[in-house]
Amino acid sequence: MTDIPDYMEALGAEIRAGEAGCGITLKDHGGALFQDIEIAELRSRLNDAMHLAVAHYTECIGGAGVEFTRSQTMEVSYRVVQYILIHRDIDRRVAHQPRLLRIESADLRSVAAKNLCWIYCESTFPGDYAIRAAALAELSLDQFRQYEHDHRPLMRDMGLLL
Repeated sequence: MTDIPDYMEALGAEIRAGEAGCGITLKDHGGALFQDIEIAELRSRLNDAMHLAVAHYTECIGGAGVEFTRSQTMEVSYRVVQYILIHRDIDRRVAHQPRLLRIESADLRSVAAKNLCWIYCESTFPGDYAIRAAALAELSLDQFRQYEHDHRPLMRDMGLLL
């Protein structure tokens, strides 16, 4: 079995425990609060999910021939992982189901993941975001431009994009 790096440490993410649960924050990249979980378990689950996401997005980037630093790949992965896991945990609590804090490759191809990658790329690479967002979303540039055309009005109305 492959050793999984501590992505949380590499990113400088803070995981703290309090009465309400364990919170994770990463400067400029948001945070989340998970209830009824220990720090060690949360860190492990986040690192497992990050490992899958970083590998997935590294492959996407390489296949498209665009450049991201390792840190940028981890940052966009963190945004997607954190969003998916917190929403999955909220849904689980509402449905009174057991905790399932993991992601699958399909999660990284979801509309939410595509939108989060797009938002990250537009804010990080404002002059050159489309080709990078297309790569992360596994779309051609033309496909991404159509996706952007179809989704930008709603994303703007929701305050997610300028």
